[in-house]
Amino acid sequence: MENKQDDIDSDPDSDSAPPAQINKKNKRLVILLAGLTFLACFLLICLSGFMYWAVPRFIDNFTSFHPFSGPIKNQIAFVGNDHNLWLVSPDGSNLRAVSNSKREHREYASPTWSPDGRYLAFLGQDANRHNALYIASGKFSTPHPYYNVEDSSPFYLYWTPDSRALSFLTQETDAIALWRLEVASPQTPRVLDWGNPFYWAWASSGDEILAHVGGSRADNEKAQLSFVQAQKKSTHTQLQIAPGHFQAPLWSADGQFTYYVAADETGQEAIYRMAHATLEQRKLQDLPPNGATYLTLSPDGRRIAYLKTNNKHPIPFGSVFVMDADGQNQRRLSQRSVSSVYWSPDSAKLALLIVSFDDITPAVKGGGLASPLERQMQFQWWVYNLNTDHLELLSDIDPTSEFFKTVPYFDQHHHSLTFWSPDSRYFVITTKVADADAPLVVVLDTAGQESPRVVGEGVMAVWSWQ
Repeated sequence: MENKQDDIDSDPDSDSAPPAQINKKNKRLVILLAGLTFLACFLLICLSGFMYWAVPRFIDNFTSFHPFSGPIKNQIAFVGNDHNLWLVSPDGSNLRAVSNSKREHREYASPTWSPDGRYLAFLGQDANRHNALYIASGKFSTPHPYYNVEDSSPFYLYWTPDSRALSFLTQETDAIALWRLEVASPQTPRVLDWGNPFYWAWASSGDEILAHVGGSRADNEKAQLSFVQAQKKSTHTQLQIAPGHFQAPLWSADGQFTYYVAADETGQEAIYRMAHATLEQRKLQDLPPNGATYLTLSPDGRRIAYLKTNNKHPIPFGSVFVMDADGQNQRRLSQRSVSSVYWSPDSAKLALLIVSFDDITPAVKGGGLASPLERQMQFQWWVYNLNTDHLELLSDIDPTSEFFKTVPYFDQHHHSLTFWSPDSRYFVITTKVADADAPLVVVLDTAGQESPRVVGEGVMAVWSWQ
């Protein structure tokens, strides 16, 4: 075998470098190759670590965090027993998660659909455990927090009828604030008004509200009703009206009329209708003294259903009446105590939460004949059909405690959510049944042709508007 190095060294005319330079170049080359190899290994390790971290999360996000890519139709959103937000079809299929509380260590509540079905707003906590407002839509891979201010806790959500904005209430240090968050510019929510308590109804245009703040004039001289323009610079028009003992006002879908309870100079309370164009009011129905009145308007604007109580119990118990929107043809729907009222989308039916009392159950503690009797309450769902004037039992199982949080304010919640299916046939409830370990989401057929259908496990469920 030849020794090439000897041949090079013996050639006086060779252009090659001397042996010393050759050795130095080889060493530098070896060092460079070693460095590149180390760098490549380091990058490979980093990439592997990133993929190990990211891929499961990407897969998780892809399967769990794309609940919808367009308008949602005929879907149920519910708060699961795992504190996540879920979507499901009415037949129980296509169950999917909107959130992942196990990974995020958060709890979610108050799902609220936009009328066009493109957005689902809800409440939860941010990474710092502050109360936050979230909105899920097809635009985001995960629900996006839009409001999370320390010492300012959102607690009620209500979309504008045109779905262009979300209004919400926050509990501030010394008052309640009403905010408006534009979908087109969600980074800059703004305050529309202040008050405590605060109830309101949106105009169908989404640019004005009728606000009721401060309760009744009999209990608070600062109580008032006012129109608030919700444009960039909000303006107030306070009405020269003494609000009565009621909560949420009404605004007809055609924008022509508003409804409320007011007291005259003698203190007599009545339900009134005001023409928005002229601010001219008309008395519809005098009300008996004591207690409070809860108003709801049928979606077609033709009828008013109202609950009249004679006490100030935290959960309302009273008589429910229906009358035409002009005050005519009033009738009582049940002789039993009713706690809340919910119109079907076609305005033909009313779901009533009726309470019954078992007053023969003796108290166990104390013993003896002098022991007082306990009155055991039981809540039942009934459906009243306005076309047939027929009241029929739908379910005799008590709702969940999470649902009961909405009952004292059912008139305000009637503006922002529905338990009815869009075709007005089905009704969704959350309930704890005897043979189940946890509360269930149950779809009931008000036509009576199908058995109750369990579609999930959860504590609060609402149907999409469309």
